[in-house]
Formats: sequence, C-alpha cells, structure tokens
Amino acid sequence: MEYADVLGECLSNAIKNNVSGSMLPDGKMYYNIAKTISEPMLKKNYEKVVEQCAICQNNMNANAKLGLKAVKAKYNNERTEGIVKYISDAEMYKCIRTEKRLSYRRLSRIQGMLYLTV
Repeated sequence: MEYADVLGECLSNAIKNNVSGSMLPDGKMYYNIAKTISEPMLKKNYEKVVEQCAICQNNMNANAKLGLKAVKAKYNNERTEGIVKYISDAEMYKCIRTEKRLSYRRLSRIQGMLYLTV
C-alpha cells in the first residue's frame, strides 16, 4: 500500500502546486473544472496501482505454487465522481485543499486494496 500512498501524495502535490484559488473563477473549483483536472489523473493513478498489485499478486501466487493469475479490479467511477463532487461543492477552493489531499491518498489506497481482494 505504500506505493499507492506515494502515488496519491504525488497526485495531491501536483494539484496543490499547479492549481490555486486565484486562478479559478471566483476562487471556486466548479464541477467541470474539477472533473477535467481530476478524472484523467485518478484513472492514470489507478492503472499504475493495479499494475503493481498484479505484479505483487502474481509473485505471491508463484511463491505459494498457485497457478492463479491476478485479476484486475474494475475502475470505480463512483469514487472518482464523489471526489469531483466534494471538490466542486466547497464554497472556496482554498477551504478544501487539505481534505482533498487526503481523498486522493485514500482513493489510491482503496484502489490497491480492491485489487488485492478481487
């Protein structure tokens, strides 16, 4: 899960360092902006996490002499949608920067756990 945490932290930092309230209309992160920024990055993050989970799961299976291949969990659009709505519902963007950071890290971790439980 450390890998997922690190990726989630990188995602948070990328947005934190490149998006500020002053560059947003009225200092707000509107839904369409949040979706345009977050969705592609969350999907890429998911791909990286499940790829590493597959490698780990396949290695564990091989070490246990199991002839099973890792199965990729489905991408959870509802979780992404929840983060986008959360970001866009805040009155001012600066109010949610810390909480959003935690959301990206949490989603990365959840993506890894979903993969390992399939």
